[in-house]
Amino acid sequence: MKHRLMTLLLAFILIANLSVAACAEAGEAEAPAEPALADCGLDLGTASVHWPELRGLPDAEIQDALNAQLRAAADADTLTARMALVMSAEPPLTVSWEGDVRGGVLSAVIYREGPLTDDRFRSVWAAVNADTATGEAIALRDLFTDPDEALPYIETWLEDDIAWGLSDHLMNSELTPLPEVFAITPEGLTLYYKTNALSTLSDRAGAVTLDWAPLAPWLDLREDGILARFGVKDMLTPDASALTEALAGGSLPGIPAALGDDVRALVDRYHLLADPDFYDGGRYVQLEDSRFRDVFLMTDALSGKQFDGSTVLGLRTDRFGLLGLITGATVREEWRTLLGEPYASVELDSAAAEAMRLVPGTSDYYHCGEHILQLHADEEDVLRSIFLLP
Repeated sequence: MKHRLMTLLLAFILIANLSVAACAEAGEAEAPAEPALADCGLDLGTASVHWPELRGLPDAEIQDALNAQLRAAADADTLTARMALVMSAEPPLTVSWEGDVRGGVLSAVIYREGPLTDDRFRSVWAAVNADTATGEAIALRDLFTDPDEALPYIETWLEDDIAWGLSDHLMNSELTPLPEVFAITPEGLTLYYKTNALSTLSDRAGAVTLDWAPLAPWLDLREDGILARFGVKDMLTPDASALTEALAGGSLPGIPAALGDDVRALVDRYHLLADPDFYDGGRYVQLEDSRFRDVFLMTDALSGKQFDGSTVLGLRTDRFGLLGLITGATVREEWRTLLGEPYASVELDSAAAEAMRLVPGTSDYYHCGEHILQLHADEEDVLRSIFLLP
């Protein structure tokens, strides 16, 4: 008992010193040429607490204020102090983040899970959205020219088009009213819920990622506006060269997976949504993370949920709305005008389509750097699925 108390005391002292130094040392480094987010954090045993820190902002007062908000969103002070008590906990205490600073706009989301306050598993989202020129917070309403029309449209979209696709086994599945926590990327808007409103099958706080394209009639895309500065306007503009460049790395914009990625690592990080579905020659794997809604990882045909040694052999999405390709809207004539004639075009009858879990129709194939872009249209020539293949 005495040995355990001494160990805990030493751990507390270590954390107290490290929590101050974790970002201080990095902060002494040369500031970036442009404002950027850097990772701060600590790891102890199974516990891991990380949060973003804004650097390179000309106005030190605004930078300090925003960093205080980011640290508070991560509950960094409380949770780093708690690490010594839960450094062997399973499931572990973890805090992670994603975000960016573009055009003077900061958007960062922070996720906390594990024994955050006691032995009970908890799951919490938090976000910071701000204009770095003024330090003022950005509200969801600020993204739209007419929020009184846009926000009810989003609620209707959630209830009519997304709710039906949620699993019947969810403990909580209330998508409206809209949550207060959100984050933006050039590819889409993500709404983050409390666990008692929307939870995943793994009992984590849920989220819903929405494409910008259906919201285009209401988006504030002025050149000096939040979305244009953050890159959203560019991603909504049809651009063949930008599309080729975006796919060159072997991934589809907005989807955090790439060709060749280890499937087991992706499943461990983003959690399996359902048992894999087989297609001709392989398996479709779906993950829980909101960015993977209507997205399928294509991998080998090994049986069941065994993923060790499996890699991503292809990416398929039935939900896309960027750079001139919008599923459910773009027709073959439009994408051929944008991309030119395909190097191959294959018709899929009902049997061939069923083997790939597609609707009957026609697939056009394009060389995209070292990869292949497959655009599949239904029998009315409307884009339904996009594939990125080796």
